[in-house]
Amino acid sequence: MAQIDDKSEIPPKVQMIVKALQQKLQQAEQQMQQMGMILKSRSDVEAVKSHTTLLRERMVQDGDAKEREITAQQKRHDTETFALTAQNVAEINGLVKLLTSKTEHGHRLREMVQQFQHDAALQDKQLEAKSNQDEAPETVQ
Repeated sequence: MAQIDDKSEIPPKVQMIVKALQQKLQQAEQQMQQMGMILKSRSDVEAVKSHTTLLRERMVQDGDAKEREITAQQKRHDTETFALTAQNVAEINGLVKLLTSKTEHGHRLREMVQQFQHDAALQDKQLEAKSNQDEAPETVQ
């Protein structure tokens, strides 16, 4: 109450009431500012919640899209691997068949050559025996 002016035309009681009202007005203004800040912070919180919800939804959508893309890539890779494996198996089977047939033919050829050599040796022996027989009676005479 040190702010009361005794020399003023306004009575001290009125001055005190004015000062009290000014203080109350200042307190009300401060409360209004605080309430405004609270409302702003609440709206900021709501904005953050809304933004977070949007981000979360986008992340879920992006995750789903990425998962579909990865699944498609895996399927494509599996299909390509299966096709390549099937091609490799077919080539290997063809080579085995080719080698087997050549080996069988080679084996048959070797058998034929051996048979020919055997037959030729037999014929040589028969010819030699025959020539020996032909020569033997001539010497006996």
